[in-house]
Amino acid sequence: MALVSRVWLLGAVLLSACGGGGGNGAASPPQAPPVAPPAPNGPLALTENNVVDATALVMRQIEHSQGAADAMVLTANVLLWRRATSATISCAGNVNARLTNDDGDRSGTISTGDVLRYEHTSCSGMTRDSSMLVTLADATAGDLEGNVSYRVATDAGALIEGTFVLKVGFDHATLEQTLSMSDIDVTVATGTATASISGARTERYTNTTAYRIDLSGHANSPALGGELTFSTPIPFGGAIGEVPASGEL
Repeated sequence: MALVSRVWLLGAVLLSACGGGGGNGAASPPQAPPVAPPAPNGPLALTENNVVDATALVMRQIEHSQGAADAMVLTANVLLWRRATSATISCAGNVNARLTNDDGDRSGTISTGDVLRYEHTSCSGMTRDSSMLVTLADATAGDLEGNVSYRVATDAGALIEGTFVLKVGFDHATLEQTLSMSDIDVTVATGTATASISGARTERYTNTTAYRIDLSGHANSPALGGELTFSTPIPFGGAIGEVPASGEL
């Protein structure tokens, strides 16, 4: 079943990013034997009754990953602009987001092997902690690549954890930025319920006035009762700052 969607997917083209303890010396209690994971669900048959929930499952996790990607790009841009390894920016109200670069080679700039980090306490209902191991950084060309991991805890009690490979490029002739995420794996836990997407990828193309987004992957939700594969045969597209005007999921 194809769903023509104009959903909220991309708070997307705006920056959605802003929006263990030590032991006490006592002997550890014996651990219970591991519990076997539940058998995977079968394919989910989409109907008018579940298609909205299935769409929400996919879009929300893509949005969280997109927020982490935007946070990494923002961190790189701010630190390069300020020629610094740490900075703070306002998230909302009295909450600040902290941006850092673990400048491993002490080069004074962002380079391969550095670790970028973006974090803030509760802001707009979410606490975020995102980091990226940089595998390529070329400020002149506008290229940035790395392995991202992130954790989002909502004030409502949900915990979202994800990883993906980020690749950002810029075409100086067309003034178009390409932001690609691949190998997206996200798990969300709310109380005793869990859901996930895996093996997903998305490409977002933006210029000075418009954007388009292509995505695909797999999703699983015991609450929905199965697994599904998703893609965009018609990419989402629209004006910068607005919800998609076209597209099909």
